[in-house]
Amino acid sequence: MMATGDVVVLRVDAAAAQRRPLLDAVEAFCRQVGGDDRILGQVLVVVDEVFTNIISYAHDQNEGHGVDVEMTEIMPGKISIRISDDGRAFNPIDRPAVDTGLALEDRKVGGLGIHFLKTFMDSYAYERHGNTNHLTVTKQLWVPADRDKEGAV
Repeated sequence: MMATGDVVVLRVDAAAAQRRPLLDAVEAFCRQVGGDDRILGQVLVVVDEVFTNIISYAHDQNEGHGVDVEMTEIMPGKISIRISDDGRAFNPIDRPAVDTGLALEDRKVGGLGIHFLKTFMDSYAYERHGNTNHLTVTKQLWVPADRDKEGAV
């Protein structure tokens, strides 16, 4: 069992074949921390979108490039996931919001992943250090007071 503050580090190749192993690792981490399936689904959607954007746009060729993922329970029930890559500088937080009120046929392609990130996550931050993008997201998977109620008789 993990303790609050423990860090799980994962490095995967920037390749579509690594999508499922990455998502499985994130799911296993979140299940260890706890929380309901709806919130877990939100976390997985965001990680999937970020990873897909990295492998689709960060490099001209993905061979030889990797993605680092650090997962931490920063306080009881609250996780932080930091995704780092050495691709082109890209700050998703600076991108304009998608107009979700438009009909599907009137929308531009793209941008929903950023919408999910901004909507589903409790906080998000982007930094560029040297040649590396770092995106950190946090999510409260469960509230300690709720856990106490669940355990109450």
